[in-house]
Amino acid sequence: MTRRVVSSHATDDDLTGAVEVYRPTADAATAERFFDVIEQCVRRSAAFPSVGSMSAEALTGIPGLRSLAVERFRYTNDDDVVRVHRVLHARRDVGRVFAD
Repeated sequence: MTRRVVSSHATDDDLTGAVEVYRPTADAATAERFFDVIEQCVRRSAAFPSVGSMSAEALTGIPGLRSLAVERFRYTNDDDVVRVHRVLHARRDVGRVFAD
């Protein structure tokens, strides 16, 4: 069963921030590739919610927090919904971000 995917306000802010970074420094094709990757993550986590690494749970102490490592896409999986918590740059301190 493919689950519904919802995002947090922090996720929306992460994506807006990424657009603000890409706009002056990259071309439209780069920004489009970024959003294609995010869309792939959404589809993958909806179809296969257990696919992500549990390392995010260990770093943050948040039960069930998973990550698709290459994309830094942090989500949890409930019975009928996948909740996207954050989309973080690889250099961000995940433990600190979730502690705040």
